[in-house]
Amino acid sequence: MKKHIRKCIEIEKLAAKIYQEFAKTSQDDKLLHRLWLHMANDEVEHALQLDFATRMPIDAAFSGLADSGPDPDDIYADVNRVYQAAQQGQQDKLEMLTEAVRLENQLRCVHATQALLFKETSLLKTFECLVDSEEQHVAGLELYLERFKEESQTA
Repeated sequence: MKKHIRKCIEIEKLAAKIYQEFAKTSQDDKLLHRLWLHMANDEVEHALQLDFATRMPIDAAFSGLADSGPDPDDIYADVNRVYQAAQQGQQDKLEMLTEAVRLENQLRCVHATQALLFKETSLLKTFECLVDSEEQHVAGLELYLERFKEESQTA
């Protein structure tokens, strides 16, 4: 279980790096730039919260791994691919936003699956908060995406 959560920590840290890269290429759009930095900070915070979970006694805190949940190794590989592309800085706003929505939905799915496997109430609440945070990210990204598409059509 702890190995699984450590992989999730790596995913969160990598997601933060993606959003930092997206922020670098979005400096001409102050709103989007701030959104990426906010999301990067949230992902760092998520990694810290997950790290806290690894410090809990396994028997008291965890009931096991979900058989049907996403494989963190597969998600890490996908997030790493997105990071490699982000480092090149050649994605346009639409590509960045679309990738971010997809990633956030993946992360939400991972956190929701993990939340179901905790015995310890504080950890369950932590993971429920992570799910809420990812949902807020998706909502913010989708609003910005709608605005961007409207602006593109009128330009």
